Amino acid sequence: KRLEDFLVEHTDKFLSGDECLICHEVSSEYIVRTCVTPNFERGHTYCEDCIKSWLKEDRPNCPYCRVDLLN
Repeated sequence: KRLEDFLVEHTDKFLSGDECLICHEVSSEYIVRTCVTPNFERGHTYCEDCIKSWLKEDRPNCPYCRVDLLN
């Protein structure tokens, strides 16, 4: 899966209180959610810049739980 496709599928409008698990900042615009399941609806949240930088450095896994995000 391409990075751009991944971001389109996983970017949500920011919900109050969600912070990036990489930089720990609360985003004022959009947040990227990964690892969302029926039992874990909130998933892991990242600001778009942080997750983009993470994935561009040949690290295709969730920074928090290491699930493969791009395959």
